[in-house]
Amino acid sequence: MTASAEPRIRHRRSVTGRRALIAGSTALGITGAALVTTTPLSSAGATTAWPTATGSKAVPSTIKVSGTHDGRLRKFYGKGALGTSDQDESQGALFELADGAVLKNVIIGSPAADGVHCKGSCTLRNVWWPDVGEDAASFKGTSSSAVYKVIGGGAHVVLSDIDVVAPLKAIVGVNANHGDTATLSKIRIQNDPKKKVRICVRFQGNNTDREPTEIGSGADGTTCRFSSSALTYK
Repeated sequence: MTASAEPRIRHRRSVTGRRALIAGSTALGITGAALVTTTPLSSAGATTAWPTATGSKAVPSTIKVSGTHDGRLRKFYGKGALGTSDQDESQGALFELADGAVLKNVIIGSPAADGVHCKGSCTLRNVWWPDVGEDAASFKGTSSSAVYKVIGGGAHVVLSDIDVVAPLKAIVGVNANHGDTATLSKIRIQNDPKKKVRICVRFQGNNTDREPTEIGSGADGTTCRFSSSALTYK
């Protein structure tokens, strides 16, 4: 997966609480305009632990969602054209959300294809990616007023064989107090001769609308897992 392969929309961005999904957005393919995340909400049916699937459903063609789609914590996985485990940037998604749509209580299993595409404002509530495909979620709205909400859920952050093109502040950020981890290998960083791009930033997540607090950066063997040999500067 090439980090600079698709255009990134940079309008306005609001981030709150937990960064498990959106920090490292370049790598996970979670991109967009106004992006809001919150901690899991028990009253909304979210959970703080990795859920057990209540069943499974093969997806041979993209499921198009308008309104609300409740997956009831079933595992959805690609089949046929969506089941090749391809890393093609142009492949389809398991779910395509229309403007204003809500996807909730879904586990996106392997093969995961291109995960979720939001065509405008959307809400992902309690959506889980045990194994990220080409991208976890891509926010493709073109309006500066679009708002993307990621509430609860989670994805494993394992970055390998990736090209990163500066300028950017950091490749990935994770909440150490929530047990989030990021493992990096074969990372090629371009246009950064002074090595200003931080590889992995650790945060103290919270249960409020405040920004998480940065508590450190760099490899620590626990939250941020990588070695100097994992990095190549070009």
